[in-house]
Amino acid sequence: MNFKEGICPRCQGILHIPEDRDKIICMYCGEQIMVSDIFSDTKITATAVNNIERPADYDINLQMGMNNLPKLLMEIESPLVAFKKDKYEQYFKSLYHTYEDTLEAISKVYRYTNDKEEVIRSLALNFADGAAKNIDSLTKKGAKEQKLMDYNLSIAVYVVPIILEYNNKSLEILADRILEEWKIKFPKTNVGKSDFEHINGGFRKKLCYISTAVCETLGKSDDCYELTLLRNYRDDFLMNQPGGEEIVNEYYDIAPTIVKRINKLSNSRDIYKSVWDNYLNPCVQLIEEDKNNDCKVVYYKMVRDLQQEYCH
Repeated sequence: MNFKEGICPRCQGILHIPEDRDKIICMYCGEQIMVSDIFSDTKITATAVNNIERPADYDINLQMGMNNLPKLLMEIESPLVAFKKDKYEQYFKSLYHTYEDTLEAISKVYRYTNDKEEVIRSLALNFADGAAKNIDSLTKKGAKEQKLMDYNLSIAVYVVPIILEYNNKSLEILADRILEEWKIKFPKTNVGKSDFEHINGGFRKKLCYISTAVCETLGKSDDCYELTLLRNYRDDFLMNQPGGEEIVNEYYDIAPTIVKRINKLSNSRDIYKSVWDNYLNPCVQLIEEDKNNDCKVVYYKMVRDLQQEYCH
């Protein structure tokens, strides 16, 4: 497929347009544009595109992006504090509004630069380097490992979703590049890409954090039979029992901390296997045998035992 270059008449973003299209969606402003409108005044050549004059605030916008992206990460000192169903949305939106101007600045830089790949690479590399320097400056035993864990969570549930929330193709490219550079800088990490709606929806669905972590470790999918059975048991039976809602709510307050602390341990796989053998698999068998009250005893014991072991 052949492409021709043009400039969006709405936002002045540089576009690469398939020759067989009559209309396109601008990757910068999201507006639907008729191709005839792009070339109505003059034929835009590659030379013309490359000679677009940068706005006076180009360097200021670039510096804002360089300074504020690492700042966004480091501002989130305790990511688990707000990572709860009753706090996440409000905290996320407050962060987004604080850094929305930075996202707009980065979008403008991308729009007017002649080397888009290099700008995105520089922003992502600066982000990862800033975090690495901060981690390296820590001297207290275990502090570096703890900070890296905090950063991983912050990137997954705040930084990348905030970047994606701006809903601009250039920012999505930046999010992907940040994850790539993070993996290069910290090879043992595996931070995923998700957006606000997916994460916040998870709170509404009340995801089984520990059960999910166990099943993932054992190679089971998120929609596997066991997880589906346990979630249905929780929603259809346990939540309707005396004290059931309280224990479930307590579980969702402590479960992220438990998972985080288990994941830091070198024998985390063995721990999750033990949780499966001693709690979850027996729960599955009891549910299958319609022994819901017996399952409740095992479920309660799992929450209490894990809380005692990993929340003190």
